[in-house]
Amino acid sequence: GADLFMLLILTLAFLSYSPVWTGFLCRLILSTVYVSGALYKIVDPKWNNGSQFQTMIDSPNTFVRPWPIWLRNSLCLSMAGWLTIAFEGIAGLTIWCPKLTIPTVILGTIFHLGIEYFQRIPFFSWISIALLVGCLL
Repeated sequence: GADLFMLLILTLAFLSYSPVWTGFLCRLILSTVYVSGALYKIVDPKWNNGSQFQTMIDSPNTFVRPWPIWLRNSLCLSMAGWLTIAFEGIAGLTIWCPKLTIPTVILGTIFHLGIEYFQRIPFFSWISIALLVGCLL
């Protein structure tokens, strides 16, 4: 459901007649997804202490590639949770700053390629990267 909605909004954004409108819609979608994700995760203790990553690592259906052994300790898992929250919260705001758009797009692309590499959630990373590129318009 959410992937279909994102695909519809992305299609509408790229079919618009104005690159400015397309860039605005892409920023609006990304900032909504990122900031709401960060707000949800910041109050969820599983994200704060890293146990959400441990749950995903232990699930055979979540990770397509193994999480490196040296990253499986509680400190690294907790840091991964907090870095995810920080990235989503900061990127949801910096995507609106013209001077920070390119660095946000680059870091966001790396972030979503990492999700694609380890988890491979259908369409999510590729739609997010397309939206990030759309922010350059």
